Amino acid sequence: MDRRTFLYGLWSLATAGLFVTSTIYAYSPFADGGRVAPRAGVYGPTHK
Repeated sequence: MDRRTFLYGLWSLATAGLFVTSTIYAYSPFADGGRVAPRAGVYGPTHK
């Protein structure tokens, strides 16, 4: 395996891990409101 391929795999894994972590903590850099408590599981829309 090439070194660049290995580093790209690590970068991809870190990006996916950060994405999953941000969905658990409901963090968005574009959101206007405050953060909510951490939740796990699948939830539907929370708006009315």
